[in-house]
Amino acid sequence: MIITLTSFKGGTGKTTSAIHIAAYFSQFSDVLLVDGDPNRSSLGWASRGELPLKFVMKKQL
Repeated sequence: MIITLTSFKGGTGKTTSAIHIAAYFSQFSDVLLVDGDPNRSSLGWASRGELPLKFVMKKQL
């Protein structure tokens, strides 16, 4: 299953929603969260503590 959260406007809760959705689904299977945001917002979440999922940052071109 692939779930995509997208919006052109910043501050709409995309990263927060993605983290919570990924954490929920990690209860049932392995989850990989891919962050395509140039600000790498999910890195802040990943560095705060133990989350039951893996994070991958998209390499900037």
